[in-house]
Amino acid sequence: MVNMLDNTIGKAQKTHDQSLKTFLAFATASAAILGLGFIAYIFLKLRFPEY
Repeated sequence: MVNMLDNTIGKAQKTHDQSLKTFLAFATASAAILGLGFIAYIFLKLRFPEY
């Protein structure tokens, strides 16, 4: 199991030259979009509770 994890960790960096900085930027942007969607859902649910 550990051997399999060792083989897959860093695979994106090796094959696509993706740095940690790039990955963190992508993850942050994804989290922000998810958060905005969640806030919009809560707002709409409070504004129109009958739906």
